[in-house]
Amino acid sequence: MTGTSPTVRQRELGKRLRELRGQHELTVDDVAEKLLCSATKVSRLETGARRPSLRDVRDLCVLYGVDEATSNELMSLARGAREPGWWTRYEDLKLDPYIGLETEAVSITCYSNYYMPALLQTEDYARTIIKAIAPKMDPVIHQQRVEARMRRQQLLDGPSPPRYRIILDEAALHRRVGGSALMATQLENILKAARDGKATVQVITFDAGAHAAADGFFVLLEFEEGSNLSPVVFIEGLTGNQYIERRTDTARYREAVEYLRDSALSPRDSLSLIAEIKNSYEKRADLLPQAPKVVPRKDFMSGHGAASEDIDWRISRTCESGACVGVARRDEYVLIGNTSDPEAAVSEFTIDEWRQFLAGVKLGDFDGIA
Repeated sequence: MTGTSPTVRQRELGKRLRELRGQHELTVDDVAEKLLCSATKVSRLETGARRPSLRDVRDLCVLYGVDEATSNELMSLARGAREPGWWTRYEDLKLDPYIGLETEAVSITCYSNYYMPALLQTEDYARTIIKAIAPKMDPVIHQQRVEARMRRQQLLDGPSPPRYRIILDEAALHRRVGGSALMATQLENILKAARDGKATVQVITFDAGAHAAADGFFVLLEFEEGSNLSPVVFIEGLTGNQYIERRTDTARYREAVEYLRDSALSPRDSLSLIAEIKNSYEKRADLLPQAPKVVPRKDFMSGHGAASEDIDWRISRTCESGACVGVARRDEYVLIGNTSDPEAAVSEFTIDEWRQFLAGVKLGDFDGIA
């Protein structure tokens, strides 16, 4: 029996049942008729899409006339397939069976045009990108997905981690998720993983032009030779995920991976580019204003010889209540405060600080805060 993942056991069982049916020259319909069930059920058992019942496997063993040792082995696979994986305790990951396959793969190759691969995302990056993809997601589900993603990363720290190769389009490095400081930390995480030998990273630059990936994101999972498991290509979608297993199709993705690697910078040059972009994010983060000075409103007024009613507050046209955040200019300062409370404190910016703040808003440096 290969692996410990219930997903892998389920798929191995299905493949062996399909081979037995082929040896007896029976069609799916023939087996369904003999078991008094639908052909769809038999097909889903053989593809690993349906969790097998012990009764189904026992009946198939009888139908195919297997010996006692083979029957015991298939029944053991069926029992193992019914054991819960750690990820089943989460309500809505939508990644079963992917996580089970991921835990058993000996080689994982990920191509991404849009965002950082899940196994190397920082928690802040993961939290922000998950929310961006599904803005209306229930907060409980959102938190569960972040926790599960962080737990999946333990795979790279295990005693026998997979060979992990990442091919990134340069666009993924420039696509700001959560602001400059967050992106700098995220890219440092990628660099550290490469330095620690956890991943091989290559970048396809803009200058490379058109390249061999028609999909914006895919993962090629390969398993130990002799494991009875064929390679699987995983493509994640908004409404459903694809699992590509036909040999001719997975071979086409393998070929695409080789073309992509040829189009990309070398691992060494790729890390240099990532470090350069990371430094650029750090410089932008350093330019952001420090926390504004907060002073009691009466102190500010007395210090500038003004009365509260002299302040000309500007509020957003979206404000529908009396308690709105207002912005005002007074001498060489910009004030932010609650326009409905004359006694509330105000935040005080210099003009330069305020301009830096507005520039950060336009760049998206504060996205994800609200």
